[in-house]
Amino acid sequence: MPKGAVYPPEMSKYVDPVSGNEVVQLTSTRQWNVHPTYHVNGFLDDQRIVFAAEAEGATNIYACSLVAGEITQLTAGIGTSYLLAYLAGERGDGRGTDAFHIVAGYLSHAVYFVEGDELRTVNADTLEEESLYRIGPEWVCGVLELSGDEQTVLLPLLPRECFNTRCDLAEFLRRTDRLALPSRLVGVSVVDERSQVLWEDAGRFIGHAAFSPVSDKLVLCERATDPDRRDETLLWLLKLEDEEAIPFPTRNPKTGHSVWLPDGTGVVTHGMVIDGGREHGAEYIQILNLDTSARWIGYHGPPRYYGHCHATPDGQTIIVDGVFTPDQITAVTPHGDGYFTEPICVHGTDSSGGQRAHAHPHVSPDCEWLVFGSLRGGKKDLFAVRVKGLAKG
Repeated sequence: MPKGAVYPPEMSKYVDPVSGNEVVQLTSTRQWNVHPTYHVNGFLDDQRIVFAAEAEGATNIYACSLVAGEITQLTAGIGTSYLLAYLAGERGDGRGTDAFHIVAGYLSHAVYFVEGDELRTVNADTLEEESLYRIGPEWVCGVLELSGDEQTVLLPLLPRECFNTRCDLAEFLRRTDRLALPSRLVGVSVVDERSQVLWEDAGRFIGHAAFSPVSDKLVLCERATDPDRRDETLLWLLKLEDEEAIPFPTRNPKTGHSVWLPDGTGVVTHGMVIDGGREHGAEYIQILNLDTSARWIGYHGPPRYYGHCHATPDGQTIIVDGVFTPDQITAVTPHGDGYFTEPICVHGTDSSGGQRAHAHPHVSPDCEWLVFGSLRGGKKDLFAVRVKGLAKG
């Protein structure tokens, strides 16, 4: 179908067996329906999300109404999957885009995405599309991000040379470290398309980076090295104006993927305790202040389960898609030295499908909706739950 095509609602509803919440299935056609992953915003406004999906031999970007269910095709894709997946030997032809390379502007209703080696933008209301930046053949793009004022797109660029062997991520990290290959953060203005190298690192693999919600002078990033260097800090705060990198002393130096608090006063991270101490083998969730001091830490397990963390817009609650159970989305509210938890729903995803299969729960900016993905029966679809007053104790 062409760009601009409008598809009828694919919605269906059911009651979650654990929480009793009503869950809305938003998609039911196409093989893979995947919303933006990790910390990246996928909400165009309070009632619409963007997602990527494969259809008719190409990956396109779509907008979906959370209320009416109507789906609009925003792009006419030129290929399947993105270059990084292709180089890693996963799938696709490497000329398209995917959910790791799209970010939505909540204020502007614009979607920014990488297709092939080009940063592009499309307006979800007008369908106007344009090219903003050519990445070039020597670089491969990591996960896109957008500044809080929606004026700058952040491109984490990885050297193509580190992918010159078809191996797993650990080997890519080792290769970057061993050969001191440079990673680069580039900022691209959405107003005048000017680009600027904001940061460059030799020997560190930077695939995840995010502007502070309140400042484009602060960047939270993972400066990854050889995973066997277990004491090497993964999570850092970059002060761009001072050209200073500050390590966050997380409970485990090799912490999990991390997110900013919505007010920019700190970050949320998680990981597994492996130091042999009292909490050895447990999963931790940790909040750190910008001065790197610990604001709060909570433990669960063992057993522990891998998961992703997302902070609600009011900053009061952390949403996880694992940690406590392998198949449930849980709201976690810090309280003193402990926390309250409340089940939101069973996500039921088949995690064997890799990162694209993970639930990656995101809460809308107005705190009304939680959107997640689930791979069931070999097919990935999107789901939503209305959420209010999460985990108040």
